Amino acid sequence: MCCDGTFLDTIVIAPDEPAEEYRSAGLTLKPDVDGTSILKLPCNQLSGCECQTYACRPRKCQTFRCHLLRRQSAGEISLDQALEILQQAKDVRSKLRTALDAAFPELREIPLREALRRAFKPLDSEDENERETFRKKHAAILLVKRIFKLFMARQFFVDRDTATHSDAATLGFLRPNRPESDSGQSSSQTSR
Repeated sequence: MCCDGTFLDTIVIAPDEPAEEYRSAGLTLKPDVDGTSILKLPCNQLSGCECQTYACRPRKCQTFRCHLLRRQSAGEISLDQALEILQQAKDVRSKLRTALDAAFPELREIPLREALRRAFKPLDSEDENERETFRKKHAAILLVKRIFKLFMARQFFVDRDTATHSDAATLGFLRPNRPESDSGQSSSQTSR
């Protein structure tokens, strides 16, 4: 789910990484505004659930370990339990995608994170009436989006023992510094 764009939009290629080697291996890198290279996700080298350039992948791809993988590696949960959670995540993501495509058919071919960003842009409006009208019109999909974000944050990014939400916040699954969430709850309510 990391390579397919569910968690991230892009991966920054550090200046000391062999960007040309990555390109030669087939990765489609783009220049970023600061002169570094980025890999837009979903990754063009993802085939099903397999990386076609596994031996020659960016450092972030090599080192990223979500909370679920760390728990399974530490023996806190079994492989079967981890796979069940992964399947649940895919099911929730599929429900979100289906609801999003029904409400915003023009975004159907756009990767999920970008489609969500575009679809919910009216929630960033300065006009409270516009935001409230949007919330009422799209209440069902907002609920599915909320369930998706909370499930992803809890299962893949939150260390429940230390209540660390930094990974989830960094990846946009939680917004602890924002006073209002999509549903109007305070940020302290959204991070539970």
